[in-house]
Amino acid sequence: MELSPSTQVLARNLEALDGAKGGIIDSPWGEAIPLLRHHQPAAHLVSLHTDYAHYRVAQEAQAGNPNTTIRFGVGLDPADGAFDWLILYLPKGRELRELLVESATRALAANGRLLLVGRTRSGVRSSQRTLREYFQDVEKLDVARRCALYRATNPRPDSPKHEGLNAWMRNF
Repeated sequence: MELSPSTQVLARNLEALDGAKGGIIDSPWGEAIPLLRHHQPAAHLVSLHTDYAHYRVAQEAQAGNPNTTIRFGVGLDPADGAFDWLILYLPKGRELRELLVESATRALAANGRLLLVGRTRSGVRSSQRTLREYFQDVEKLDVARRCALYRATNPRPDSPKHEGLNAWMRNF
């Protein structure tokens, strides 16, 4: 299976990931999981999927791996504890992006890092504004194959906080 361009950009920058606990949010078809398992075999990895089809494929591919937890939902489980690093694949909608960035910010350890990777046509450049609302330091790590990879560190104490999913609901 050939990796998506976003995952290829991520693969070129695996040195940005270190720590005993990491997570992936919305990896297409769970393709980044084997890559990260190879890079950090002893790390505990949590993979969150907002697309049920991607969740099922990732779940079947990682069956029997005790260091990998596959979840379906729209936010990370507080029971998982704090993460040293999280990778967020850019979702298509701005609202979903903001929800997942906020969820990731809450789940990171005090010195944790969020890596955001996505295609330029999906709005990865404009996502810098969202990252700056939640993090003090945002830097572009790599650009290739019409994709970009950003690293965000030092979560802002004054970042927007929404309590529960009801705060994200809109009526039309």
